[in-house]
Amino acid sequence: MKYLCFFLFFLFANIENIVSQNVNYRFKHYNIHSNLSQNTVMAICQDSKGFIWLGTKNGLNRFDGHDFKIYLRGENEGNLRNSMICNIVEDYQKNLWIGTDQGISIYNPFTDKFSDFDLKTAQGKCIENAVNKIVIDHKNTEMSFTVPVKVLSMIAKTENLKEVKLELGDGKALFSVGDTIYQSRLYNGEFPSAEKIKPAITPFSLTVDSNEFISALDRVTLVTMGDATPLAKLTCSADGVEIAASSQSYGAAKEHLKNASFNGDIFQIGFNIRFVTDAVHALNSKEVTLAFAGEGRLFMVQNGDDSNLQIITPIRASV
Repeated sequence: MKYLCFFLFFLFANIENIVSQNVNYRFKHYNIHSNLSQNTVMAICQDSKGFIWLGTKNGLNRFDGHDFKIYLRGENEGNLRNSMICNIVEDYQKNLWIGTDQGISIYNPFTDKFSDFDLKTAQGKCIENAVNKIVIDHKNTEMSFTVPVKVLSMIAKTENLKEVKLELGDGKALFSVGDTIYQSRLYNGEFPSAEKIKPAITPFSLTVDSNEFISALDRVTLVTMGDATPLAKLTCSADGVEIAASSQSYGAAKEHLKNASFNGDIFQIGFNIRFVTDAVHALNSKEVTLAFAGEGRLFMVQNGDDSNLQIITPIRASV
């Protein structure tokens, strides 16, 4: 009992000593003399990269721990909407939503530019006045990010795939499939919009049976075994459709498609066999249509579903 009392006395004595110790905090003051754009700070936000964003009555300031970078209102595209900042929040895509006294600007950290939030209601109204508070709904959001296709292909080949859990971290994505975790880096910037890069006019089109097309590609691929990039040349005309491939080691191979319909004049184009095969598999339909803008130009593989569009870059193939 004596030892227990001594122990309790020692414990409480040390707790009292710890609590009574004075903790000295150091404060450093920043103002216009420290290159802050204005002394009245209306909003503060720390983004996922660690930058401190300060919204003032005259300018948006990004602080990296040493210096300020100031953003002010401008007339050019990509400039801040207005210089009086009322609110700053970061969304799941790492964009900053800047509430100003004249509406909202959205900052893209990858391009270091702003865009106006000018979405209108059915009555044609948009936000043009002061925005003092913005709340991000993290429960009902549509996620968009860019990762290498290799990791997605590995996940797709997983047996008995039912559920994939995704976590986005500091420049990386974690995909959990059962007890297996796949890690991939995230690409900076936005993925090119399909609407911007897809050919506007496609005077040549080829509709094929998906299974026959894939089987023909698989057979001509045999002569390209060992090649880093398996190439094939597609020739279409009124006489028929031919797929050809060749290599110095195994010679040449040709396949003629029976169930194919081609519209246009005689046409030839080369491509990476793997890319086209993956595109057809991704569409997962009985028939697909290859739409061509011209030789040496991007072409599309479609199945009638506008939300699932495959765009492929051609390659010069000497077959």
